[in-house]
Amino acid sequence: MATLITRIHKPCPNPFGILLKEWRRRRGLSQLRLSYEADMSSRHLSFVETGRSEPSRHLVLKLSEALDIPLRERNVLLEAAGYASMYPAGELGEAEFSAVEGIIDSMLERHEPYSALLLNSRWDILKANRGHFLLWEAMTGEPLQASADRHNLLMAAFHPDGLRPNIVNWDQVVRATLYRVKRELAANPLNEALQTLVAEVMDLPGVRVAWAGDSIPDTSSPVLSLELRVGRRTIRLNSVTTTIGTPLDATAQELRIESFFPADRETDEFIVALARREGIGVRA
Repeated sequence: MATLITRIHKPCPNPFGILLKEWRRRRGLSQLRLSYEADMSSRHLSFVETGRSEPSRHLVLKLSEALDIPLRERNVLLEAAGYASMYPAGELGEAEFSAVEGIIDSMLERHEPYSALLLNSRWDILKANRGHFLLWEAMTGEPLQASADRHNLLMAAFHPDGLRPNIVNWDQVVRATLYRVKRELAANPLNEALQTLVAEVMDLPGVRVAWAGDSIPDTSSPVLSLELRVGRRTIRLNSVTTTIGTPLDATAQELRIESFFPADRETDEFIVALARREGIGVRA
């Protein structure tokens, strides 16, 4: 009878505790280490994970910060602990998101005639400036909207019918890009949409072989160097990623601008001439 009573009163893991333990495991932290980072006792943390103790809202936020959990997933943790979500998740086109969107639009426009894109966490192309459309058509000879796959930057770059035939340094670009994607997944392992996309990209012809190559990506460089074939010429671009540094909106945290800069004078002159031919103004 004593054994039965013990089992009946044994605390059951609550949803928050299960999620917290999974995030701690993903981050490779022991209970002792996480309790130190969150300024709490390891005993208290153990009780929270097993459901013997209910976390306060403040503690949920402290643990989320210590684990560097994305804002959208922090909302999930808050709700699992019985609290209302804290971080809004605006959408492009909504009035509440207009200030952020206006800044993004200005950044894209001011980067012309060079290519710039707005991406979400799945690498979908949400916005593109005129410089990107011009460069795409110059390389492929067709409009960007010709295929839905090309609304995703990874698919557009790696698909045999996309930009892949135009990427001269293909192996280098594949390894550097996939390394970055895998780091993003490590930062947010619950991003199922990105996990699905990576699986689809890895199944494209030649991608696994290129990823398994001998050379190691240069992770110390803040830019990705691209060599692209445009007709009979090769142009060289450097890609730089811009994120919103102190977001209080879950969607804003996931957005980033991918900007491409000419890596040499010949590329600069080619893009400027292309833009002027299409009537796009070029700043002096």
